[in-house]
Parts: sequence; structure tokens; C-alpha cells
Amino acid sequence: MPPREEFFKKELIEVLIADILLQSTYNMLKERLQLLRSGDRNVSPDGIIFDKICDGLKDLANNIESGNSIIGPLETIVTAGFVATGPGNFMREKGDVTL
Repeated sequence: MPPREEFFKKELIEVLIADILLQSTYNMLKERLQLLRSGDRNVSPDGIIFDKICDGLKDLANNIESGNSIIGPLETIVTAGFVATGPGNFMREKGDVTL
């Protein structure tokens, strides 16, 4: 495969991975907000979760534009979404997951 095609293939794979992880994070948050609306207050997402997601999205955009790795920003976004779930909140309370 010529170098140019390899570059585009790598770039496409990164975009696909980002899309899958961002969609999963969206679904985690959407589910938590639906549970809150139905009266389940076991886990209430605090402001730091949304702050971290915003920070991760800014870093993700900067890294895509500069050609740097997108793994770090995606990790920040997915971790923030995960702590909004029941298991993620439990792990955060135990200190196993930090934002």
C-alpha cells in the first residue's frame, strides 16, 4: 500500500474509534439522565463530569488538527462518562477511578 493510502487508512481507523467511543459516552450519559428523570437518584452526575468531557472534546479537536494521538482525550471523555454510571460511580467512590 502506498504511504499516502496508509496515512488515510490510519486516519480513518482513528475517526472510527473516536466515533464509537463518543457514541458510547453519549449513550451512558443519556441513560443516566433518563434514570434521573424517572426518579432514580442513586447516581447524580456532578459538574466535574461535564467539565472533563468538555476538556476532552477540546483536546480531541486540537489533537486531530495537529495530527497528535487522540487516545488521551478519548480516555478523558470515556472515563468521565463512565463515572456517571452505577459501576463507574462505585469505582470512583472507592478511588479506583479518578477524573
